[in-house]
Amino acid sequence: MNQSRKDLLAIAFLVLLVTAFFAGEIFTDRTLVTFRLTNAFPWLTEASPEDLEEPSVTSDCTFSYYPRRVFATRMIREGTVPFWNPHQFCGTPFLATFQTMVFYPVNIPLYALDPATQMDLFIYVHFLIAVVFAYLLGRKLKMSAPASVVTALTYTFCGFMVTRYGQPTFVSTASWLPAVLYFGEQLIERPSFRRVGLLSLIVSLCILAGFPQLVLIIIYTLLGYTIIRLALLTRRPRRARVVILLAVLLAVGVACLVCAFQLLPTYELSRFSFRKVLPYEMVLSSAHHRMVSLKYLVPDILGHPRDIGVLSTNLKKVPSEPAFRQNYVSTTGYVGVLPLLLVLVALARPRKRLIPFVMLSVLALLVVFGSPLLKVFYHLLPGFNFSRIDRVIVVYMVSMAVLAGYGLDELRADSVSRRSLLTGLGFLAFVAALAGWLFASGLSLIHAVVGGDLSREAYIEFASRKVYWFIALGILSSLLVLLRRWPRFGKGILFAGVVGVLMLDLIPNGMGFKVTQPAERIMPKSSLVDALKADEGQWRFVKFRGDVIPSNTATILSLDDVHGYDALNINHYVEVLGAVDSTVTGVGNAALRRRIGPVVADEALDSRILDLLNVKYVLTLGERTGKWRQPAALVNEDHLPRAFLVGRPRFFDSYETVLDYMKTGEFDPALEVLLLAASEETPGEAGSGAAVGPDAAAGVGQSVNGSVETLAYGPNGMEFGVETAEECYLVFSEVYYPGWRAFVDGSEEEMLRADYAFRAIRLGPGSHTVEIRYTPLYFRIGLLLSLAGLGFIGVLVTSGRRLSLDPGGPAA
Repeated sequence: MNQSRKDLLAIAFLVLLVTAFFAGEIFTDRTLVTFRLTNAFPWLTEASPEDLEEPSVTSDCTFSYYPRRVFATRMIREGTVPFWNPHQFCGTPFLATFQTMVFYPVNIPLYALDPATQMDLFIYVHFLIAVVFAYLLGRKLKMSAPASVVTALTYTFCGFMVTRYGQPTFVSTASWLPAVLYFGEQLIERPSFRRVGLLSLIVSLCILAGFPQLVLIIIYTLLGYTIIRLALLTRRPRRARVVILLAVLLAVGVACLVCAFQLLPTYELSRFSFRKVLPYEMVLSSAHHRMVSLKYLVPDILGHPRDIGVLSTNLKKVPSEPAFRQNYVSTTGYVGVLPLLLVLVALARPRKRLIPFVMLSVLALLVVFGSPLLKVFYHLLPGFNFSRIDRVIVVYMVSMAVLAGYGLDELRADSVSRRSLLTGLGFLAFVAALAGWLFASGLSLIHAVVGGDLSREAYIEFASRKVYWFIALGILSSLLVLLRRWPRFGKGILFAGVVGVLMLDLIPNGMGFKVTQPAERIMPKSSLVDALKADEGQWRFVKFRGDVIPSNTATILSLDDVHGYDALNINHYVEVLGAVDSTVTGVGNAALRRRIGPVVADEALDSRILDLLNVKYVLTLGERTGKWRQPAALVNEDHLPRAFLVGRPRFFDSYETVLDYMKTGEFDPALEVLLLAASEETPGEAGSGAAVGPDAAAGVGQSVNGSVETLAYGPNGMEFGVETAEECYLVFSEVYYPGWRAFVDGSEEEMLRADYAFRAIRLGPGSHTVEIRYTPLYFRIGLLLSLAGLGFIGVLVTSGRRLSLDPGGPAA
């Protein structure tokens, strides 16, 4: 059989295996929306006992990723670019949020399907991308087809991939890592302009796949791999190696240019966001605790979310607060038992080709476990200082997958070395020793450290099953190595045994996190939601002492929430909510300003700022009825409309003084609008709080004689009909953000930042048609740059020229 046919058969086998793995989601009505809303208010109070018994994990799926997909699909089908989402944070730039992936090529054909089906196919397609390119990477690295299959299976079903079905951008971005390395190695091997273009294209897809921190980690991995590979090419002239490195840098730069339509709006949003650089102690808190190393061998040794719960949350890397939690997903470093043994077999005979992946895996582990290297990277490399660091583990996993493939090729050699056999025996002894320690005292020690409220007996019973399975996998893996010296144990039997053990290990582990539910149950029935949706007016709700309608699920329901949950949000809006209740900007999750939860202070409900926010309903948990406190909606009769007229301006010399004034009981948003002083408008004393300007017509403390009618209201724009007998301000309870433009009777007027975080325009007497539109400048600039970048890639890919290096021929 020729090599091409072997490759096709191997890839077909891998594709069929992935398809079978996701058959339940692809071919049935069950979907990978992994968290059930029957576990959250208000749906919880109407859930049946059967609903509550169903497994549910990864709330991010339902509170973040699924709402984004629903909103993007809704807008795209209406023929509208989803620039702005009005349903959370009193409005937020939707496309600028990196993880929305609005124009990611894989998503574009999926918009024709319902969002639940999209979730399933999105994950499935990226597992296919991962498995195919991991196989091709193995082949590019001179592995045999069977060894490349092992590399593909190990990476595709590693812990990083199979624990994150409910976090699709993790899967999508990580799936491109083997492809990036494949095209990077291709460029190193035989440099040409075409290969620069192909690498640029793949890096572009990786960037658009949606998780910015992983994108940076993958780019650093590509650059680190390139530098190590070039350092090992000692027979190449220095000039040639420098040219190749510059070619890789050029490919990354062109990829960033192609993605400018996404990167520039995200950059703009980051400038208005609180979350720029986190303290080192907070980043360090996400590094793996030393006890987590046991999970690299026995993945459930610290619990499982579908069984006894996650015990690793009781571990702390640093004692300070606020800190990232050591949850199940963040502490996953599992690539399988057999792959670890194969890695040891490969390392038993050191060779130059192993060095890049050994070095990458060691560097990744040093960072993930919080060694001093993390502090160096934190200060030197962007991306290591704004989020949790445990995600670097993906570099270790792809390195282990490659080294495992090399290990199988060692075993497939016609003459198996004694070192390989000794490695098998040593590994078997290690498994026995570790298991013996765990049963003798280790499990009791673990329970003492992280057991929490779980009884020792319950933990020992659970963990013992996991250790027995580890022993079984260790024995099977060692036998595959030891039996290789038996003449009848040929390469075919070895390969079948290796694949069988891998599937026994990795597939059940991956299936354990495939929590699904029927598509029609994603948004269950709720009397409270039905009552809210029956009110067709324009209003928002606030949550009080209870997470009723959790963050971002309002987007699914087309309801408008003053709260929200996103990696980046507009800081001046969050500060306004902090003026309502300081707890929303306190420590913990809110310190990152990601999740803006319920207000808790009694006096918060008396804040006139809530009236300004157009809050008509206060959602809270009322009296206990049966097992649960029942959610209720209290009506705020004093809420202001989405757009209203104000005659009295009050000028201040800084936004800080504006916010301070809003915290006082004197602020009345119905009668005054707070603006920053401008010399031509405020000849009086700046910052005095004096009412100056057009209030002479309206009168201090009096309403404006006029009316506002909403003519059209959409995510990216709205139109109002205004009648006013006097000069005044039209105030919008919509967040101020660059890109919003105002037009009065067809002429553009200045959009003012009013009441610290909102919008206003100045109007003269008469009848007016007021239109405000969101036309983000950074997107338009980025789109032009992206088109230029695509054109450049087209020129590179169609070029047949080699890079000018040296007369020595292609790299080894």
